[in-house]
Formats: sequence, C-alpha cells, structure tokens
Amino acid sequence: ISLSKIEESLVCVGLVGIEDPLRDEVPDAIAQCQKAGITVRMVTGDNIDTAKAIAMKCGIVTAADGPGAVLDGKTFRDRVTDADGNIKQDEFDLVWPNLRVLARSTPL
Repeated sequence: ISLSKIEESLVCVGLVGIEDPLRDEVPDAIAQCQKAGITVRMVTGDNIDTAKAIAMKCGIVTAADGPGAVLDGKTFRDRVTDADGNIKQDEFDLVWPNLRVLARSTPL
C-alpha cells in the first residue's frame, strides 16, 4: 500500500487546545498599576495572537489601542534599529510610547 493511498482514508478524530489561565489577581494588579500612573508592558515569547489575547484579558491592551500597541520582536527591531543593529532613537521614540505588548521576543 502506498503512502498516498493511506493518507486518502485518514479522518480527524479530534482537536485539542489548552489555555493557561490568568491568575485571579493579575487583572486587578495591572489596574492598580495603571491607576498609579504606571504603564504596564508585556514582553513574551508567545506568538502575537496569543500575546494580544492574554494582554486583553488582563487589561494591558484594550480594543481602543491602536495597531502599534502590539508588535512582534522582529517588527520592533526592524523599525527601531539600523542595518548594523544600532538603535534609531528618533524611531524608537515614536514606537515606544504606544507599545504595550512585545510578542515573539528573543534575546539579541
């Protein structure tokens, strides 16, 4: 029997997803920080969609935040560094104030 013949008769029996829930105290802690004037930012290795969903659940970002509030590490680095890896301070100063979540972050 060929591999292509076996693959023709496959049936997906199930699909499983998991979620690591927020700790109960996290949204309130973030709200307290924000009320005290602290801008809470999240840096994570999670993919951008997961990071945004978590950030929305805990109040770091809201639907009212613009597209620059959540970036992945590559996009951030591409915007704020030159070809030699040096920070472009003028661009950094434009990006940083709106940034709340940095997803798929990796060390340099």
